[in-house]
Amino acid sequence: MENKAGVIPEALQTGPSLTLTRFPAPHKWATRGEYGEMAWEDVLLAVVQPELWPGSGTVKVASDRLPAWTFARFRDDSRVVTRDEALSARETKARLIEVNGLVLEYIDEPAADGEHIEQWWKKNAFIGYTSSFHDQPYEGRPAGPRWRVLLPFSAAVPPDVAVQVARWARHPRHAAGIIDAETEHNWRAAPVPAIAPGGFRWVAGNAGLLDPYAAVKELVNWQELDVRARAERALDGTEFQTAAKRLLQRRNTPKLHPLFPVPALPQLEAVLGELWPGRVVALLGTGGSGRTSLALQFAHAAATKKLPVLLVLTRMGGDEAVARLLAPSIKLPASQLLGGADDLADPAIAALSEQCSSLHLWAPSANERTLDDLMEKVQALSETHGGVPPLVVVDGVEGWSVAAPVKGARSLTSSLRDASHAGTLTDDWPGAAVLFVGSLAGPPLTPSRLAEKWNNGGIDLGPLEPDAAAVVLVAVRGTKACAVVAKNRDGRTGLVPLAFDTETGVFTSS
Repeated sequence: MENKAGVIPEALQTGPSLTLTRFPAPHKWATRGEYGEMAWEDVLLAVVQPELWPGSGTVKVASDRLPAWTFARFRDDSRVVTRDEALSARETKARLIEVNGLVLEYIDEPAADGEHIEQWWKKNAFIGYTSSFHDQPYEGRPAGPRWRVLLPFSAAVPPDVAVQVARWARHPRHAAGIIDAETEHNWRAAPVPAIAPGGFRWVAGNAGLLDPYAAVKELVNWQELDVRARAERALDGTEFQTAAKRLLQRRNTPKLHPLFPVPALPQLEAVLGELWPGRVVALLGTGGSGRTSLALQFAHAAATKKLPVLLVLTRMGGDEAVARLLAPSIKLPASQLLGGADDLADPAIAALSEQCSSLHLWAPSANERTLDDLMEKVQALSETHGGVPPLVVVDGVEGWSVAAPVKGARSLTSSLRDASHAGTLTDDWPGAAVLFVGSLAGPPLTPSRLAEKWNNGGIDLGPLEPDAAAVVLVAVRGTKACAVVAKNRDGRTGLVPLAFDTETGVFTSS
């Protein structure tokens, strides 16, 4: 309840005796105190005595005039006071014998008020009150309640046990507000509360003394729970059982394992094999090697089988992608189609749209090139097609980040690798087959030079190779082309001779 200065509620005039050390002089220079029991009534009287504020001076000066008390018992009832505060604390702590309670001091926070103080501590005898400067600024802090709580123990404990009880009082699981770390410094002398003119106090309690050993036992339980919770968070997603459960669900759900075909290139298909959700294939090459053309053939082959495909375009627009997909069927270069040549192209575009109705193009703007945006598109595409995992084809992973191409490409490919399996991001995550197009450093590779490097074992697969289960290198010069499956976790590796139609930009079998 709220009290005016000097007023003791009748209901609180009886209570437990407190074992305290009182320092009659101001606590800044009091060296010797008197240790013993104080009646509850005497403590209450001390609490509610109004402080006589000086006509001038600061709040801190007024506070420093106060005597002190503490629940700590010192050797010879004395403490060490010097100008060296660190030395004073160390030597005073060395004189500490036992502790009979805690003085909890709250850090300024709006959440701590009289109702909370009573709710948190009324089960144990206590006195809760604001400091003498509760309505004044203090040492740079704004005006506001600065609650202190006296929490007496049912039995005296050694200093190390008192520290554990202080940690119990401050533990987040206790949900008792933000208490200053100095609560653990139980050798400190705490100022006797003083009430400024017109000040108010909360005085409550007499529900029983705190059992310090029960508090420590509860703290140990909390700490064990904290350790387990941290371990569970750190090990989240590492359980073998979780992966095994996902595999069983995947095997028993036909829609979760579609097979995405390789384009009509029998020799490449014989070496590389098909794509499926969870498989990540890197399509790499130097500039002008036909990587995008081959990637579009993969997307087209899957779409004509009505399998969902997300074609992510970082280096060209959707209209150019449509023109390049259309070029083989009407035997015209994409550049002419974009320029409006050939009236027969219009019905062909409508036919292609119908044929590839499961193909979705996304050309993200610079601020849309985030993993969250990409994963949202993948999830939505799967849901649109009955929960079937899609084939995600990313043309130009280095274009994912304008500011840091190499770092952005690695971040994207590693994230695609992690997201390719069903159930990894969320329980209903569909997974995806992934084909990404990336760059190889160095001068342009011709088919003969690529074959030579493959035969001599001199191919550098670059920084994106670790994120792919299979790596396909491609090179073109004129109508000659070849592909090398340089890495294949799920099949063979080898050189595949190909041909290239320079007019339509399509790879064919040699």
